[in-house]
Amino acid sequence: MNLAQRVLLNTSALTVGRLALAVSGLIGVAIATRYLGPDAYASLAIATVFISLTTLIADLGLYTIATREIVREPAEERRVLGNVLGLTLALTATATVVSLVAMVILYGGEDRDLVRIGIVVLLAQLLTVAPAGTAMAFLNAHQRALPLMTGAVAGSAVFLVVLVLARTLDWGFTGVAVAQAGGGVVGGLVPVAIARRSIRVRLGLDLALWRRLLATALPQGGVIILGSLYFRIDLLLLSFLSTDAEVALYGVAYKVVEVLSVLPLLFMFTLFPEIARAAPHSPRLAEIVQIAFTSLQLAALPLVVYFAVFAVPVIEVVGGPGFAGAAPVLRILMISVGLVFLNAVYFNALVALGRQKTLFLFLLAILAVNVPLNLVLVPLAGAEGAAISVTISEVAALILVTRIFGTVGRIPHPHRPVAALLATAAMAAASLAVVQLSGALGGLAVLALGGALGTLAYVGVLVALGAMPREVLDLVDTLRNGRAEPPPPDEPADPGGATADSAPAGPSLGQ
Repeated sequence: MNLAQRVLLNTSALTVGRLALAVSGLIGVAIATRYLGPDAYASLAIATVFISLTTLIADLGLYTIATREIVREPAEERRVLGNVLGLTLALTATATVVSLVAMVILYGGEDRDLVRIGIVVLLAQLLTVAPAGTAMAFLNAHQRALPLMTGAVAGSAVFLVVLVLARTLDWGFTGVAVAQAGGGVVGGLVPVAIARRSIRVRLGLDLALWRRLLATALPQGGVIILGSLYFRIDLLLLSFLSTDAEVALYGVAYKVVEVLSVLPLLFMFTLFPEIARAAPHSPRLAEIVQIAFTSLQLAALPLVVYFAVFAVPVIEVVGGPGFAGAAPVLRILMISVGLVFLNAVYFNALVALGRQKTLFLFLLAILAVNVPLNLVLVPLAGAEGAAISVTISEVAALILVTRIFGTVGRIPHPHRPVAALLATAAMAAASLAVVQLSGALGGLAVLALGGALGTLAYVGVLVALGAMPREVLDLVDTLRNGRAEPPPPDEPADPGGATADSAPAGPSLGQ
């Protein structure tokens, strides 16, 4: 199986899994917002972000490091996985204590009782972090994405079933939080059960190896923590600097953005082993990064147009009429989504090449831009101010990370920019025409018709101008004719290579 086919298989599996999480999450938001109302939904969104950051303490990049170690030293697989499991269990206990203390300090007031309930219920997800992440390291090293997809689908199903029961039987806020926690637990444990068919891991207590793994993981953990903090601090600052109503609007809009922002990570996930094997400044590295940049550039443009044009019906379907004010927030955030697609190429390539320390400093710089912007713009413009802060930060990130990548490899060029812009304009025109039918059609019908016609216009113009990437055409030809070219010879792995993924997460109703 060649690189293109492996990318297709793993990206398809991961996309299906993420699609299951996305669909369940969006359906869950539609149910929860209508059931809980803006204020209670805002509390759930805050609790979700709080727990997602807590989970990072238990993760700390260890699964990334475990994947790299397994790829390099297959004979040490069981020993590495066993000790990663033991170390992560210790970190999970620490994270739980830190989370509870921080909860009391930050959200101890009487008006934050729902936030505290949500945090305590969602802490159940930490029980699966260690086994799920260890299984993911094994599956990632062996490029097996199907178990992760299975876990995502199973977790999504459990989430929706419990959520519907909570709504039907009127279990209130706690019932909705239990549904989210239950889906996350199941989504994490299913890959564990599947991985156990291939390998059994015993708990490792090799303190010397723990110290080595921890020392190696800390730079990567710092990158992951700062990266996640950067993407979530806006909602936390909103919870202190603005009203719960603004938090709810931002949470609903960002739920859509969160789903879309994972797509480039899924694509880069499948390319990680190939990038890690390529040497800096090598032709092979340049080829892979160019393919990734071209693919994500052409994917980002239609997504930005679609969700910007159809922001009102999207929010109407996802949040209901009570969240109509989230549409302008979504439009602003979609600009940042397009930038995230491009940034993901550079960021994940640098992680695979072992430039974690550089990325740590990079994220500190971007966070230094993001936080002051939020402190100024959130009090002035609420949720829209937070969205503007994210977008400006992403522009700064793209400029800086491009320069950083230029020190290890050739900077990719935009693919046929004039043709891509013409195709984007054609899609925008088709989409705007469909918007005029909003009065006659329902929200879902408008979204479906707009997506179909917009996609046809976009792809049609690319094909007519001969701007479809060669790699895509070759892949289609290969699949149609059943040919499989042998993969090109691998180049030596850079000693710092690592994957960017962390432990799998379950369905979420929050940011």
